[in-house]
Parts: sequence; C-alpha cells; structure tokens
Amino acid sequence: MLTISDTVTEMVQWVFPEHAGAPGQIHGGRMMQWIATVGTMAAARVARGQVALGAMDDIDFLHPVKVGQIAILRARVEAVGRSSLEVGVRVFAEDVVTGGLRSKPSGAAPSRSESRSSPRTSRAVAAP
Repeated sequence: MLTISDTVTEMVQWVFPEHAGAPGQIHGGRMMQWIATVGTMAAARVARGQVALGAMDDIDFLHPVKVGQIAILRARVEAVGRSSLEVGVRVFAEDVVTGGLRSKPSGAAPSRSESRSSPRTSRAVAAP
C-alpha cells in the first residue's frame, strides 16, 4: 500500500509571455490546465491506469505567478475510495534571479493532509 508521500508528483513549468493573461502574470486558465495535468498524473500513478478528471473544487488564485518565474506544481493523492481518488495540488513560484521560493496556494478546500500554514489547495477527483 502506498503512503501519501509516495504519491507526490511534481511538474515544473517556466512561465513565458505566451502564458500571460494580465500584464506580466500567468493566465488563470493556463494554471488550471497545469493543475489538472499534474493532478491527473498523480491519480494515474496510483490507479495504475487511465483516469478521468471528474470534478475540481473551487480554485482561488491568491497570488500571481509572474512571467519569468518557474511554476512548481506538486500533486499528491489525499484520499482513495472504491472508484475515485482525491488529489491535492499546491503551486509554488520560484524567482529565477533570487532563487526564492514562494508558496502560491491555488485551490479550493483546505486539505486534510496539508499544513494549515497553507490555507488552500486545489483538489481534483479522478475516477479510474
């Protein structure tokens, strides 16, 4: 049986101008796509097969990820049911110049397995 830490999947994306919506920051739809992609990858690894995104909870974009920064998306399976998985995704932004890493909580309901210092994560439910 896998532990939650065994299910961590990380996706790293450099944010380019073509990813920008508002001046100098990533478009929300692009970030949602990346969240769905990394969440689906984490679910598929646990399910050992194809999965489909069934639902995504509310997403709150609390801080922008800016053009030139590196977006780091970390997904992990937080709950496993008979026919579904619940995946939490956290987004971080790394400043290439300073090397600083800031948490960019980008999601919905508070995650049971996340630190309470990060108030929100995104969740996607994927059914095998």
